[in-house]
Amino acid sequence: TKPVYCTNLPTGSSPFLLLPGTMAADSKPQLKVKKEVIAKAVRALHQVVAKRTANANPLFEGATETMTLLFTLSTIPDKRRMRPVMIPLPNPMYNDKSEVCFLCKDPQKKYKELLLQKHPVPGVTKVIGIDKLRRNYKTIEAKRALADAFDLFLCDYNVAEMMPQLLGNIFYQKKHKVPVPVRLLADPTHNLERAIKGTPMRIPSGPCMGVKIGRCSMSEEELVANAISVIKGVITNVRDNPIQSISVQATDAPALPIWRRLPPPPRGRPPFFFRCSF
Repeated sequence: TKPVYCTNLPTGSSPFLLLPGTMAADSKPQLKVKKEVIAKAVRALHQVVAKRTANANPLFEGATETMTLLFTLSTIPDKRRMRPVMIPLPNPMYNDKSEVCFLCKDPQKKYKELLLQKHPVPGVTKVIGIDKLRRNYKTIEAKRALADAFDLFLCDYNVAEMMPQLLGNIFYQKKHKVPVPVRLLADPTHNLERAIKGTPMRIPSGPCMGVKIGRCSMSEEELVANAISVIKGVITNVRDNPIQSISVQATDAPALPIWRRLPPPPRGRPPFFFRCSF
């Protein structure tokens, strides 16, 4: 289906593109947001974060301040998906210097040898089995110390559903360090690197969904490129649940809208569509 373009745009109209009709299963996503709009929002949030953290320790602030894309869906998903979909980032949030902890099923020794000796991946420095996690990290203080000790947590795909009960609100609500499930193959290197260099998209239990695009310490160009990649990835994975709006938000900062679906036109009038491209 060809896009329809309006020549007489109303004042204050939004510079966004929507294509009429439904998408074929093998077609590319057809919702687009102007790159300049994303860049403007990222720039504004950079300024907000810079003012707020001007007197803070940059060593700690750079690791905790993140930017997230917020998506509002048309309907509440039928069933929450525990295991996320990984979206690759052109500019990963984590690198060789990041501290990554892997939570595995028992026996711990078997997976410690696999991940730290046979197939080491830069960044993965700690492997903890379920039994040790239960015994050594029972208290809130112990869980908080564990969460603060690592930048990213990964877990065995087979124990992902045990993580909320074992890690509790410290990881899921306060620190926002939910482990990313990884399928461990004979050579797990590819899947581990994919998890470290991507960002997880978790299907929510409500109509709103957030996907991280990077750290606030990253450049505007890097964050914009990541945002574009995330938008494309999300559209591909929610084809049956149209997105109503998209906003970008930094940690403890207001959300800035960058796209919204236009309301349906009055009966008898064709819809307005606006040309834009990345």
